[in-house]
Amino acid sequence: MEKQLGLCSNHLHQLSTAAMQAKAAQQEILPLHFWMMRLRESATLLWPASPIHWQAPFPDQPVAVDATLDQAILNLLANALTASPSWVAVSAGDSEEGRVAIVVEDHGKGLELSLQNTAGDGVVDSEHGLGVGLFLSNATIQRHGGTLKARADRTGTTMIIDLPQAQAHTQGDKEAE
Repeated sequence: MEKQLGLCSNHLHQLSTAAMQAKAAQQEILPLHFWMMRLRESATLLWPASPIHWQAPFPDQPVAVDATLDQAILNLLANALTASPSWVAVSAGDSEEGRVAIVVEDHGKGLELSLQNTAGDGVVDSEHGLGVGLFLSNATIQRHGGTLKARADRTGTTMIIDLPQAQAHTQGDKEAE
């Protein structure tokens, strides 16, 4: 029980920090593995019984993130869980030099073929919502210098979030700013 309270307290602190960052649109530079673990904690609190398979290990490359980017990734996870409530996987790795990729896969019926190459470029018809979530997620990812691509086939949908690596700051650099 004490461990669970500690986890909840830690996550409340993270949510409070994220809310303040969102208000100020404050970016922070984190190792990708740390950010992925933060997303995992958020997803676990939002969907405690959901079968999200986090395919670690995650790389250490630095990425510039803020609360809006967290929300964009969580929105893509929510879409995947809606389409495929029994299986969703998240992985991360190198994309190309200077970039990283976060991949969200599901076993749902897949996006329409017309949306695969232009994921999030417009409002999408949705059975469960207003259809603007993918559009807003894409806008946020683009604002961070990234791209969002989708692939769909008979086995499901794969969303690929490609982001630039950030220039890592040492603790001394942060204190000097």
